[in-house]
Amino acid sequence: MIRPLLLRFYLTFQKLLFGFGKAWKKSRLLRVASLLAAVPLVFVLCGMIYLNYNRTDLPDLEAFIRFEPPSSGHICDANGQVLIELGRDRPEVMQYSSIPCGY
Repeated sequence: MIRPLLLRFYLTFQKLLFGFGKAWKKSRLLRVASLLAAVPLVFVLCGMIYLNYNRTDLPDLEAFIRFEPPSSGHICDANGQVLIELGRDRPEVMQYSSIPCGY
């Protein structure tokens, strides 16, 4: 049951393939169209290969993903109360919506 179905599929595929080959040899428009379609595909394939093999030199993204603002040092007393904060930077994390517009 399966063999005649596969044989019929093979013969149909072979007729289509050889029919396309004959039409490709005769029709100049089909050759030009296939070349115009193949050139961008080759460029896309080369770009994908370039990105795949050259991504080893990219920086690690972990530092960007878990951003921690620089903290200043604290000197505490025996009870754990902060006596003094050391450091020049005092960063404040703000929401984008709380930044005032300049106009």
